Amino acid sequence: MKFFLGHTKVCKRVVNMEDICKCDVGDKEKLALFRCHFISCQKILSGKDKHAITNQIQDIVWDDTVYRTYDEARRLSEESNNRKTGLSGTLIELIDNTFIVSQIMAIRRLIDPNEWRIERKVYSLPSIIAEIKINKHLYTRENYVCFDGLSYEKKGLKRLDELENMKRHMNYDYLAETKETDRKRNDQISNNVFEELKRLLAKTELIRSYSNKFIAHAAAPGNRTKTEERLRNLTLKYIEDCYIAIIKAGKILQKLLNRFLPVDLAVPNFDHLENWDKPIVTSADKKKLAIYWDNRWKYFDELNRL
Repeated sequence: MKFFLGHTKVCKRVVNMEDICKCDVGDKEKLALFRCHFISCQKILSGKDKHAITNQIQDIVWDDTVYRTYDEARRLSEESNNRKTGLSGTLIELIDNTFIVSQIMAIRRLIDPNEWRIERKVYSLPSIIAEIKINKHLYTRENYVCFDGLSYEKKGLKRLDELENMKRHMNYDYLAETKETDRKRNDQISNNVFEELKRLLAKTELIRSYSNKFIAHAAAPGNRTKTEERLRNLTLKYIEDCYIAIIKAGKILQKLLNRFLPVDLAVPNFDHLENWDKPIVTSADKKKLAIYWDNRWKYFDELNRL
């Protein structure tokens, strides 16, 4: 049996055999294995770790919104034709390039393929999907609904437990492609779920190709030709389509792992647009910056002479 990232210590901690014996399932040993795997995957999806998938997605959403707000500010500045507003062309180029590279690499981290060697494991969508697929036989309806002691039937439950029971069964109806009237304890997740996840992630393929040849490595010119033709499609719209594909995949994982995956913009507790309406420096300091620039040029010129 393979567990996500080799979390054997986690398994020993979360699996309480005495507690499992009270769970409303037939195969208690199978439930113990499922519970170990399930809780580990939940933490990878939306745990407190800064590299958890939810946190990675939230960082992408934040950076994207900051950049697009800046881009809108640039548009407003150009439209107003006010000489008192605007940004230097060198800054615009740097900000644009930095945003594209950082978002491509952030998406790339999320779509990195599964690595079977434990020491090379990564927190990515393909990794967690592969682990769930390997352990698919553990994902019976009764294990999914009752893994933490919740009863399989909703009759006699308190209101909150009843609502949770209904939610889990409805999630599993989607995953197993079954109707409420056809529910069985040994229902299995449909392979179509994994095919849909594969289809969604395939939409981001250009990101990986671009990062391999132009960011992570400098490909030889002869190897770039075919890629360069396809890269005409790598636009802000394409990057946004990647966001959508990733979020949709995350929402399926949310159902698979019964874990809320929020994808929203954090509300700052500070004025996030503070100083956006001010120049970076005064006219007097601009002269000092010109001297600083010249000194940096001289520094690199001296390095060239070494």
